Amino acid sequence: FTDSNGKNIDVSSLPLGTDFLATIDINNLNTKGSELDEMALNLMLPSGWEVRRTELIEQSSDRISSYEYRDIKDDRVHTFFDLKSKKKYKIHLTAAYAGRFYFPGLLCEAMYDNEITSRIPGRWVDVK
Repeated sequence: FTDSNGKNIDVSSLPLGTDFLATIDINNLNTKGSELDEMALNLMLPSGWEVRRTELIEQSSDRISSYEYRDIKDDRVHTFFDLKSKKKYKIHLTAAYAGRFYFPGLLCEAMYDNEITSRIPGRWVDVK
């Protein structure tokens, strides 16, 4: 997670109204070197955070990777793609509501192969 200047920030406690960026790097660690098809990246947000829909970084940007489909809700972003070597996705967020909330974490998995999965565990976050 970074602020608008690209500086790393600790999201465990954010001031209300903070705008920040989630950058997700995904690497294909398949030892056979083959492309991973039909991948799903699921970013679930704590209830106090929101996706800033008006400021999403466009798919055509050279700073992020392409995807086949993206479903954006207030509390989650699902991104679907094929993975040859690595991908990078960025999502603008806002700490929108004060309180203590659970951040469920991040899950990236092959949709049709349950042996290919990666998870970043959840944790509690505060918006003050």
